Amino acid sequence: MSASPARTADTVCAGPLHAVTGGDENYVPGIMVLAGSLWRHNPGARLTVLGLGLSEASTALMRQLAAAVGAQIEILAVDETAVDGLAITNRYLSVATYLRLEIPRLLPQAAKVIYLDSDMVVTGSLAPLWQMELGDALIAAVPDPGVDSEELCALNCTAGEYVNSGLLVMNLDLWRAEGIAATCRQALCDPDRRMRYEDQSAINLVCRGRVLHLPVVWNFWSRYHSLYSKTEISGPPAVVHFLGVQKPWLYCGAPAEALWLAEAAALPIRLPALERKPVQKPGRHAAARVERWLRLRLFAALGVGRYPERYRRSVQAKVDAERQLLWEKRFILPHIAAISALGCAPSIAPARTASDT
Repeated sequence: MSASPARTADTVCAGPLHAVTGGDENYVPGIMVLAGSLWRHNPGARLTVLGLGLSEASTALMRQLAAAVGAQIEILAVDETAVDGLAITNRYLSVATYLRLEIPRLLPQAAKVIYLDSDMVVTGSLAPLWQMELGDALIAAVPDPGVDSEELCALNCTAGEYVNSGLLVMNLDLWRAEGIAATCRQALCDPDRRMRYEDQSAINLVCRGRVLHLPVVWNFWSRYHSLYSKTEISGPPAVVHFLGVQKPWLYCGAPAEALWLAEAAALPIRLPALERKPVQKPGRHAAARVERWLRLRLFAALGVGRYPERYRRSVQAKVDAERQLLWEKRFILPHIAAISALGCAPSIAPARTASDT
């Protein structure tokens, strides 16, 4: 959809860029690195953190970071009763995912904010998002390239129409005037409508037809690069999203972890020690891997059971790995070099293959 010029005065903000994120204690490292990267690329930005059960030590650490860079931070403690009745069916999520629905209520004076998931890293200026005209649109967001086809069918939505809610430019005046958050909650509590992606799907359902679609650079995934065109991975992103269960502060070997670790190293204060587990990769003898691959190709060609789908995923994984390496060379390595020039050295280098030597 296109923005309506009649409403531009409501959605173009002259004040300092206002970003919002949220999370619980498990996401504190992510919030810290998001905040540091936000302020490094957007000096003067104001950040509001919606905290669900954050400890005093964690909130003190966030305030210490803001003071070290001379930035504005507001930490709002959200009572757990705010998300009562909202269940989580996706094992990769926590109830903290619903915090974004509380933004219109908790920030009654804000006309517009840029919401960012706490597993994101900002790698460029967000000024174009802050200055954009929303018109009558409720949100601006990036289309989700990997949404499940069953979810699209359940929502009567097309692939290019459904957006990822990791980054949202929110028209809060309209959200409050039209009770959008309450309508999303009603959709989530509807026993006849099960949504796999929780509030993300509820936001898509309620905001449908009033969404401005953004280029992929504003919510670029750290993995699943086979879903992107070569053109989309050729340019530098402004926001990188570490989606999925393998968060770089939890796992060694997480996709694009070198980027996150470099941003963590660039913080002016030290993060508490991270307890990171290795990503489990199934070991298999070379001959067994070849045998498995041949069996997979044969059964897929014959159309046996789920083998065609499994073969498709295996091919996609190979493309993912190739494009991941290409992206590391084109973006992550230069980005880390720029950070190192500031006097900060990353803790780990990107993965290398024999072809790199």
